[in-house]
Amino acid sequence: SPLWFALCVASFSISPSDCARVGIGGAHDAVTYTNGIRNNQNVCLTKGCAKAATAMLEMMDATVDPCSDFARFACGGFHDKTIIPDDKSRVNQFSVTADDLEQNIRKLLNEDITDDDSEATRMVKTYYNTCMDT
Repeated sequence: SPLWFALCVASFSISPSDCARVGIGGAHDAVTYTNGIRNNQNVCLTKGCAKAATAMLEMMDATVDPCSDFARFACGGFHDKTIIPDDKSRVNQFSVTADDLEQNIRKLLNEDITDDDSEATRMVKTYYNTCMDT
């Protein structure tokens, strides 16, 4: 989905090609069975997908029965590991992602202009750094 793609790129600082196809199971996916185990041939195995899957698993609490408390099962790890900063009254995955995105953008804008930068990127970096020199 577009949301997963955006979160994948923004949250984990990986290239868009790493997030291209996660293979979440649909009529178009090639599914086979070997010894009774489902094998989905469209599973993404790139470093970026592995990193994203690891992050998702860390946000879960697999010790909880999802039929008893699905919210805790799905988000328990996030609740246990997330510290609410003094300047915020609450934190959720979207605010964490927004904070990470802001840091990544700030990092990119503070990098020196290179020959590989597009004209638009050069203009934005120049404008940003002009505003920061006050």
